[in-house]
Amino acid sequence: MARRKNIVIIEDDEDCRLLLSYWLERKKWHYLIHNYSNLKDAFEFIEVTCKDKIEYWPDLILLDLYLPDGYGLDFLDKLMPYCPENPRPKIFIITSSDKMEDVKHASGYDIDAYIKKPLKVKVLDKIFAKYFEEDKLVK
Repeated sequence: MARRKNIVIIEDDEDCRLLLSYWLERKKWHYLIHNYSNLKDAFEFIEVTCKDKIEYWPDLILLDLYLPDGYGLDFLDKLMPYCPENPRPKIFIITSSDKMEDVKHASGYDIDAYIKKPLKVKVLDKIFAKYFEEDKLVK
């Protein structure tokens, strides 16, 4: 049996997390959604659960930039050392930031998509079609 795909959402805005989860579940793509409101809990999931259990390793990370316990890209600094033995997840930044330095900083991390808030279903549909239908993440 094929491994179920995993999506990790790291977003402190509960409404945004719920919207993303609902939108993803509505697609019926049969993957597991792991929601976190801060970097500490999300990294603990990676370190404790994913490190030794590849079936939970994220295929996609939806990452807010500004969280109560730090800057989202700092999470990627901690995640990347685990990637040589695990596949690099797709990374979508989700932010309301208009700062050019955030876009510039994110570009140094090989980000797959940079999504501006407020979230729009048409934008999510377009981005997911571009990145995942061809990769069969949605199957």
